[in-house]
Amino acid sequence: MDEASGEVYPLVLEELKAGVKHAISETAAHFMRRFGRRKSVSNVELLSSSLSPELVELDKQLYGLCRSVETLRFINPVNIASERKSFFGKKASITPDFSYKQLNINPYQFREQLYKLPVEQVMDADIKQLYRHVIDNMATKIDLISSIGSDDFVYNSLKYYGQPDKNDLDNAEFILRAPEIEGDDELELHSADVAVEFFKEKAKEWGLKCKTEKSSRIVAKAMVDNDKACLLINKEASFTSKELVAFAYHELGVHMLTTVNAKSQKLKVFSLGLSGNTQTQEGLAIYSEYCSGNLTLSRLKTLALRVVAVNLMLQHRDFPVTYQALVKDYGVSCEQAFTLTTRVYRGGGFTKDYLYLKGFRDIYTLGKTTQLDNLLVGKTGLLDLPTVNEMVGRNLLVKPVSLFELKLQPPQPLSIIDYLVSGIR
Repeated sequence: MDEASGEVYPLVLEELKAGVKHAISETAAHFMRRFGRRKSVSNVELLSSSLSPELVELDKQLYGLCRSVETLRFINPVNIASERKSFFGKKASITPDFSYKQLNINPYQFREQLYKLPVEQVMDADIKQLYRHVIDNMATKIDLISSIGSDDFVYNSLKYYGQPDKNDLDNAEFILRAPEIEGDDELELHSADVAVEFFKEKAKEWGLKCKTEKSSRIVAKAMVDNDKACLLINKEASFTSKELVAFAYHELGVHMLTTVNAKSQKLKVFSLGLSGNTQTQEGLAIYSEYCSGNLTLSRLKTLALRVVAVNLMLQHRDFPVTYQALVKDYGVSCEQAFTLTTRVYRGGGFTKDYLYLKGFRDIYTLGKTTQLDNLLVGKTGLLDLPTVNEMVGRNLLVKPVSLFELKLQPPQPLSIIDYLVSGIR
């Protein structure tokens, strides 16, 4: 506090509370190991293994307020098919006029209610900080969603997701300069109908209770609807055999699994998503493709092109210019260029797509030294991973079980993909 006035410095005080908690529990564990009968006592074992009524009430109120705030539900244009047809009909010279589902939330009231939530009543300093991170994240997220289709959207997107820096762009260019791998491209393509059946069988094999259906209202080839626990397949998409397996690991093995795992937790904050969950979950999903041996050069280049597309969007703010740059400067097909450009221009300028490659790099680096399974407890983020690990250790969260080993087993000799991944900085 201020020594002259007695005014408390709240951020310093919160850090002090967390430090005291760890100091006391670690000291107690040390004395129990030294003077007690048990020689393997951890500080986590000395902390409460029951959810306090104050925490349960906070979680309930937060979930009730935020459960309908899902970015992808509002950001995907509802008229993609007709605007694609118009765009190519005008020889790729017009900016599509996308329409969006309307938000039925008052953003001002929403933020006011957010910051009135009883966070102060939670005694555990680390868990309190986790919820504060989520509340701040949700306040920024509502700004993003409520500005879809307006000039403010791109600035709110920058605030929420950030933008690619020089290192991100260097990583993208490094991947894009890699020569094609002989035999990497598959000629046979499978339709959306085939994909739906494949994913249904894979979900059954992995014991995942979820639905799979086609959709005409998504930009991506596939995505998970978290509310309905449903895997949506773009009805216009086609997949190679290796893509089908890779998407199974990505969408079912990570996104669907974390959706299902979150629903099994008593604390519903893990269904809403912790701070930084987009970067972490997408990175984890790409990492699962890599660990399973299904990450291709084509897939890596698509991730790199997303970084480039976001950067082009921020530079030019012109849909046809970005589209033409992808086609002429990067040799992207017309259909893929339209999809890449739509992804980054939807809403008015969506910067999320650069996080796939960045998230993959972060998870790949972390996986060398740390067990990653606890990231599957729900929609987690790296910022609060130490607290999540502690909560799992205290049995406050159901320990997640991966459907496959989230650990790299490098083959010998290393492949070209291994070399490229190791070069991402």
